[in-house]
Amino acid sequence: MLKWYAINTYSGREDSVKAELLRRIALSSYPTAFKEVNVPKYTETKKLKDGKTKVVEKVTMPGYLLVHMDIENKLAESLVRNTQGVIGFVGTGGNASPLSKKDVDNIMGKSIITKNPSNMELYEVGTMVEFIDGPFVSMEGLIEDVMEGKLKVGIEGMFGRPVVVEVEVSQVRKKKTT
Repeated sequence: MLKWYAINTYSGREDSVKAELLRRIALSSYPTAFKEVNVPKYTETKKLKDGKTKVVEKVTMPGYLLVHMDIENKLAESLVRNTQGVIGFVGTGGNASPLSKKDVDNIMGKSIITKNPSNMELYEVGTMVEFIDGPFVSMEGLIEDVMEGKLKVGIEGMFGRPVVVEVEVSQVRKKKTT
């Protein structure tokens, strides 16, 4: 049965590992065990000094690939594990753990980020926020740093590890207390 799995790789090498994995899948005798290999990315619009804008593509989760595959096929699992640049599957006790549909949807979400620093005074270190835009929609986090137009927000990563992400102010709102 096809499910999504996260694969840990070296940060900055996601695209080359994806290319190598796709090459190996194409040469294998079991390509039907794989449906998709993805490096989750989002786009960000940056304003340059000369007033022009530039759209930049960034990796959503550096150091990770997503693979939609049949983990029951042990040869397919071995093919992934033995691909150059792959550290291993994300999971516990050496076993790959499938990602939930919600996690996959959050990771695969793409958006264009715009700057809106006009409401920076609303946010301060220690404020709980919820994501309303971008790849972390519906997640919550705690502000760890406030910068010009941006925030550093600590979240629980998709794999249970704490992660600090840098986001635009327009991507979050204060969490309502009940």
